[in-house]
Amino acid sequence: MTRCFVILFFLIFAFSFSCNVTHDEDEMYVPTDVLVKTDSTYSIAEVFNFINSFDFKVEDISSSLFYSTLPFDSIEYVKEYLTELEYYGTSQNSIEAYVHYRFNEILVSVSLRDMHKIGNQISWLNAIEDLQLHEKPRYLIHFNVPKGQERQWEKRFEEYGFVEWAELNYYIEVTY
Repeated sequence: MTRCFVILFFLIFAFSFSCNVTHDEDEMYVPTDVLVKTDSTYSIAEVFNFINSFDFKVEDISSSLFYSTLPFDSIEYVKEYLTELEYYGTSQNSIEAYVHYRFNEILVSVSLRDMHKIGNQISWLNAIEDLQLHEKPRYLIHFNVPKGQERQWEKRFEEYGFVEWAELNYYIEVTY
């Protein structure tokens, strides 16, 4: 029994330190990329207002889930509708909409490209209405800021109360 507690303590201890990630100044990151995660109180309309307050390209907005109050047998209609939206989906253009097996409701995983364009924002707000979508907000916004100003914008974005975190788009080179 004591052995189990020691192992459990070690795992909790190791996990608590693995959550605190710091980055060195010389770490590599994608120039111009700053990622911003909003909290669960911030709606998509508020996200649009936020991104419109800057003159930056927004590569994509992702990591949110919507559910539809349309009948669950409307799944094909929902997929077809989403397919017609030029800004919806991943770079592979996959549509992530499915019927939840337990609740029999349509769930839509959101990935929206080029949302700095007002026309795309208006179109998505109309799609929300047409598809009877309700959001479960938490958005990841991929901003393109001026090159060389990434760290400045990372800090500035973190000052907003609805921002859970902001960070540069770090990467690691793998060589063989």
